[in-house]
Amino acid sequence: MNRGGITFEFRLHEETQATPAQTARAYVVAREVFGMRDFVEQVEALDNQVPTSAQSAVYLEFRRLVDRAVRWLVQSRPAIVDIAAEIERYRPVVQRLRDGLGDLVTGAERDALQARVASLVEPGRARRPGPAHRRACSRCSCCSTSPRSPSRRRRRPRRSRRCTSW
Repeated sequence: MNRGGITFEFRLHEETQATPAQTARAYVVAREVFGMRDFVEQVEALDNQVPTSAQSAVYLEFRRLVDRAVRWLVQSRPAIVDIAAEIERYRPVVQRLRDGLGDLVTGAERDALQARVASLVEPGRARRPGPAHRRACSRCSCCSTSPRSPSRRRRRPRRSRRCTSW
């Protein structure tokens, strides 16, 4: 639960009245359902290869996802007893959603996702993210095979009013 931040459990208890045991079980379910161990290993493997600011931004996104997922689990499934069963219940659904995210997100949300991904890519590095990103964002400008015009490359997309990513 250290990945949730120093006040993660305290804030969760204050806001939801969840017990430490409920919080721990919900955290384990969220961590396994979203594949957070592998994600953290991949981000840590980028040490001294990408800017620290990019890694920090990715960690903040991770913490936001963990916080939201654990809160949802605590409020929706407060009596988690069988952690393995909960993982098996939600993991396939999350996997399907993650694999089809590029087709599910449209309009301003897609633009915000593309902008967020672009902000995490270091200028001058290869503009092709890994396979996990290509599955999640199959039509974004950084994954397209056609070259973009220089003027499009510099233009910053407008932020959606509903977007909280940046």
